[in-house]
Amino acid sequence: MRGRYTESHTVHGDPDVPHAYCGEGAVLRELDLAGAGELLARAGPDAGGAMCVVQVNQLGGALAASGAPNSVPHRDGRFLVRLPAVGDRAAARERLDAACAPLGPVTIGRALDFAFGAGDRTDGLWDAETLKETQRGSP
Repeated sequence: MRGRYTESHTVHGDPDVPHAYCGEGAVLRELDLAGAGELLARAGPDAGGAMCVVQVNQLGGALAASGAPNSVPHRDGRFLVRLPAVGDRAAARERLDAACAPLGPVTIGRALDFAFGAGDRTDGLWDAETLKETQRGSP
């Protein structure tokens, strides 16, 4: 696609004005098709309510390379489900939590880079080893 930067929002149909949203990023060990279907039923275009985008990315490759604990946890994840939703924090979080619930059995953690508007909730953002290393450096 060739075009001007000012038209870049049209690639994914994003609004062309600033807007508030919350988001969630679930790192999965595998893609459970039944769970993914339920996620779409709860957050997809036919679910109604405020806009929610569902994006699934395949992980692996260099990201999966093991090494010392660092700021990139859950390297063994095979898929990332990203869910940004517009609306106030409470309503968006309720919708995102309900949408992610069917993926619970295959979810190994949350992706820090996609926990938009959820800074007050840190559970699942780091694996146990990385969290231990982080806390070791704290007073």
